[in-house]
Amino acid sequence: MSRVVVGGAERLLVRREVVTVGATARLLYASDLHLGLPWTRRVPDLLATAVDETRPDAVLLGGDLVERDAGLRELHDLVERLRIHVQVAAVPGNHDQRAGRDRVREAVVAARGIWLPEASMSSGGVRVDGRVRSKYPGQVLCAHDPTIWPRARDAGYTLTMAGHLHGCQMTLATRAGREYPGAWFYRWNGARFEEGERTLLVSRGVADTLPLRWNCPHDVLLVECV
Repeated sequence: MSRVVVGGAERLLVRREVVTVGATARLLYASDLHLGLPWTRRVPDLLATAVDETRPDAVLLGGDLVERDAGLRELHDLVERLRIHVQVAAVPGNHDQRAGRDRVREAVVAARGIWLPEASMSSGGVRVDGRVRSKYPGQVLCAHDPTIWPRARDAGYTLTMAGHLHGCQMTLATRAGREYPGAWFYRWNGARFEEGERTLLVSRGVADTLPLRWNCPHDVLLVECV
């Protein structure tokens, strides 16, 4: 892929990860769709292609799904399209407040997707939650902001997936798994963090509000839970 990307993604990097959670499932995590902008019009097709190529058991949409009202219909149609093949579940992000989180939720639920803040999802032997449960947590937490990881880790989640940071849309250097200069400002600016048996995976996201990146490919996570 080109080191410089101006505008929307031409394709998505599928970043493959393996995490031991004690049960098996293939989960595709896609965060930061920012639907409703001119440069995110190809996002539904790009995600559909990623699903066709990877054949996951479930798709997790990790927040910042809609940037403006025009994205609500796109989100509904995307979930409906993916649901033909796989389970789809979603959580909101901070940008979803712009169109209204209730309206984003409705777009997902009306297309028969699962709204994870309200209901957990089971895929194979893996349970995925969309909020931290202090009692009886699932093995996987689908989140938006990686700063939730210490809380999720302490609650007992083996795997937390998040986005939000976009790799700060620029990577000049990587050291000890952290990507700079963003890691100077955000502790979890990196691909993978581990502490004991707990893991945090951070996606660089599918799209952006500001469509400019350097050495920071648009990606989705294909996680093999074992």
